Amino acid sequence: MTVTAIDDLPATDVDLTGREARWESAISDRLAPMTIRINRGRRRVLGEGVWSRCLGDLVLTEWKSPSMEGWRSRGKVRQSVQRGVAIFVGYGGLERMSFGGSEALLEEGSLVVVSSDAAGGFAIPEWVSKRTLLLPEAVLTAADHGKNLPACLLLQQDRPLVGLFRAYLDQVWDQAPGMNAQEAEAARAALVALAVGAIRAEEGLATDGSVLGVLRARLNDWITDNIRQGPIRVADLAAAHNVSIRTVHRAFSSTGDTMTSVVRSRRLTAARDDIVRTQLTMTAIANRWGFYDPSHLAREFRRHYGLSPASYRDSHGYC
Repeated sequence: MTVTAIDDLPATDVDLTGREARWESAISDRLAPMTIRINRGRRRVLGEGVWSRCLGDLVLTEWKSPSMEGWRSRGKVRQSVQRGVAIFVGYGGLERMSFGGSEALLEEGSLVVVSSDAAGGFAIPEWVSKRTLLLPEAVLTAADHGKNLPACLLLQQDRPLVGLFRAYLDQVWDQAPGMNAQEAEAARAALVALAVGAIRAEEGLATDGSVLGVLRARLNDWITDNIRQGPIRVADLAAAHNVSIRTVHRAFSSTGDTMTSVVRSRRLTAARDDIVRTQLTMTAIANRWGFYDPSHLAREFRRHYGLSPASYRDSHGYC
């Protein structure tokens, strides 16, 4: 696990076109591809810039943004390298967001979740100070969020988990530079749990008392308990819970998932933990978590995390 810092301060001597290019690059690299236009006639914001800290595969960024507009077309959405969501936390100023037909206002104290899949745009009338946390789809899936990502969701400030997430994000930002690898891995896990919990609570998923919601939670638990017992089939889940195969499919589709994708994600998450936390060989990890061989593990792992298992261990491992 690595904690790295990246400073990206737009130079004061570049012209407007140069500033726009630098901001567009910063936003595309840290959030998603967008087209940026800085509003003419506005004063340069004192201390404007971008500062990032990478906590393993999570990217935390602090922004001091000038008056600007940005938009993401369907074409830009297709350019996104990875799916996921960004959580925006406001510290001052205003930013109006509109993505996927939903609108939200980012201001001091507010939190907004935006999907990388949603087309739309934002407008900053004067300036905005904010932090963002980018959660890749692989991380969300491993945390049982499901693939139905919110296009643009305002989190209620008075919700307990929202307050805990914001306070913890601030602590991680301040403390990350001094963390060792094991501390960084633990901080990453806690940050993901709080973020996904806050999103699910706002969406109503965490308290879903419907039959399918309850069944979905039980299916998750059964998969976790049996993940090392060999192949998991839909028929196994149906028999274990006394429901039809069709009902099992419906329970997974209610969150945009399939049984196959959930089982694969669980195996990859378990493999990732071994890659980061142990010195087990790739052959041993593949055998332990139900992959045919190291090549099969490598293909699936690269598709999920964007790196080979060996490269991921080099970057994020601490054993």
